[in-house]
Amino acid sequence: MTMTSDSIHTAHPLARDMTPAGNLIWRLVLVCVGTALAVSAFGLWIVGGAVGGGVVLLMKLGASLFMLLLGLGMIVCGRDAP
Repeated sequence: MTMTSDSIHTAHPLARDMTPAGNLIWRLVLVCVGTALAVSAFGLWIVGGAVGGGVVLLMKLGASLFMLLLGLGMIVCGRDAP
């Protein structure tokens, strides 16, 4: 299997068939959900609730990092969509 420049720059089949209005809605959904995830990653620490042990804090850290990275990825994908 070889990589050619044609296979690198082709869009996803669903993205090629999407209308401009559908593309705009998809990008808006990606940016909104990504922003909500990034904000909720910080909100997880601001709204502390019950203070737990070290294991709970480690799980909170992992969940907030996951939400932050996923949210930022969705924002970037929503902004760079063709």
